[in-house]
Amino acid sequence: MKKILFLTPLFFISFSYGQTFSGFVKNPSFEDGSIGTIIKNRSYNDWKLGGPNSDGTGVSASIQTANVHAGDGTKALEVTSVNNNTEWGIRLINTTYPFDADNTNPIDVTVSFWAKTSDTDPGSVVPTGDMRLLIKDTGSLNYANEKQTANGFVDKTRRVLLTTDTWVYITKTFTFPASESYNLSLFLEFGKVDGVTQIDGLTTTVTGGATLWTQDIAKDDSSVSLYPNPATDFLNYRSEGVKNIEVYNSLGQKLKEEKADGSVNTSAFPRVPIY
Repeated sequence: MKKILFLTPLFFISFSYGQTFSGFVKNPSFEDGSIGTIIKNRSYNDWKLGGPNSDGTGVSASIQTANVHAGDGTKALEVTSVNNNTEWGIRLINTTYPFDADNTNPIDVTVSFWAKTSDTDPGSVVPTGDMRLLIKDTGSLNYANEKQTANGFVDKTRRVLLTTDTWVYITKTFTFPASESYNLSLFLEFGKVDGVTQIDGLTTTVTGGATLWTQDIAKDDSSVSLYPNPATDFLNYRSEGVKNIEVYNSLGQKLKEEKADGSVNTSAFPRVPIY
């Protein structure tokens, strides 16, 4: 069963229907498609293994069911990385996602996920973490400098400090200058992480000069509609084939799960509009 995610600033609604999106990331909780090994430079369920060291001895990546975060489905990403004294040589890359913006306001991109690792010292190289998030923009780049324009991309990075044998919730925010369009892709990069790392329950949001909510789901399936927008007490939806509804807040905590009946009662949620 597949899902479509409708994102809001404080929570999102998951419809059991089509391909899963969270902001600009496809298949964020790794639930779409079957389990299996992710082979270097080949897309598997919208994720690809890359980097110069990704085919090294002892390195592997897969979508598996043996070690997942409770409450985030039955599958999770698992990456086995080896510290070969080269940073960022192993990376998992999500499908690129294009969208328009107002060319006036910057955008804030927030990435959140659950993770744990078997590495006994995941901050051994840099105290802020041996893993890194990278967001690559290959859009219009009308904010880029001369070198970035020549390269054809802009990268934003944040280090991530994992925790040994314990699931932790990680949130990082990136700011991109105003632009008329963006073409974003998320990279999960393993520098000198030495061990097995699981990642699950990944979500992303985009706010500011662009938003990735209802209108972006419509690109994937034009039969889906939400109203009113904004909503306060009830959010109505219309789409053939919707069977179940799940509502989460921005921390990934499930607020509600119910059979689909055409509307969601939001009166008990924080008193802010749903967009």
